[in-house]
Formats: sequence, C-alpha cells, structure tokens
Amino acid sequence: KGLMAPMQEASALLHSTGFQFESYLQNFGRQLFYIIAGSYTMLYLGFLFLIIGCTVLALQFLTQFKQIKRRYRTLLFLGAKGKQISHSIRQQILWYFLFPMVPALTRGIVGVLALNHYTSFNADFLPSLIEQLPYLMVVVVIFLLVQSVYATAVYRTANYEINQQQFK
Repeated sequence: KGLMAPMQEASALLHSTGFQFESYLQNFGRQLFYIIAGSYTMLYLGFLFLIIGCTVLALQFLTQFKQIKRRYRTLLFLGAKGKQISHSIRQQILWYFLFPMVPALTRGIVGVLALNHYTSFNADFLPSLIEQLPYLMVVVVIFLLVQSVYATAVYRTANYEINQQQFK
C-alpha cells in the first residue's frame, strides 16, 4: 500500500477517538516550514537593512560633502589637478563605505556561528558550516555588489559637484 495510505488510515482511526497526536511527517513538515520561512524572512530583512544602511551612508556622505566642498575648491584654487581631486574623492568614498563593513561582517560571522551552535533544531535539519560556505560566499558577493553600486553612485555625484566647481 505504500507509506501514505496506512498513515492516513491510522490518522483517521485516532482522530475518530479524539486522541491528539502528531505524526513524524507532520512534525518534519512543520520543522521544514519553520526553517524555510525563517530563512526567507532573514534574507529579506538582511537585504532591506543593507539597502537602508547604504542609503544612509550615501546621504550622510553627500550631505557632508556639501560642507567640505569648499576645501576641494581651495585645492583647485591652489593648483590641484582634477584627476588628483577625483582620486582623493574616490579614496575618501572607499574608506567611507569599507569602514562600516568590517564590524558588519564580524557581527555577521559571529551571528552565523552562534545560530549554527545554539539552534534548537535537530542537527539533521541544518547543514554544517562547510556545506553553507558557497551560500555565504554568494551573500558576501551580493553585499559587496550593492556596496559598490552605492559607492559608484556617490562617487559620480561627488565628482560631478567638483567638476561644476572647476568651471565657476
């Protein structure tokens, strides 16, 4: 008869008596649902916080850049070339976006290790950290890609502002 037909018959018999129970398949399905739902929720929230964090960094830098634009104007007046100013802005943006990444990655690694160690699920459900490594690398690459897109947009905006100063 297979596995499912006897399980349904046993389930029908036990439900008719009013006995509350949960089969192995129901328990397995529920645990799998919790893991998948939790994973998607955490990925969504992580990506959302990444976008929010990058937006805050970009807005903060551009707001600050409006205030320090006079310094770059002074450098241009003193004879600095546009290429030198552009390189300085690129370095400033690179450090501005990379510096918060170090604590974020450290906290992320500690969080993944703690999640792997302290979860209440059965060890059969969760793959080992070595098996998760390709997925972690994909997440890091996506993180770096989003950071680089924001940094490039900020760099182009700042460079445009400086180029406008050169012609005034």
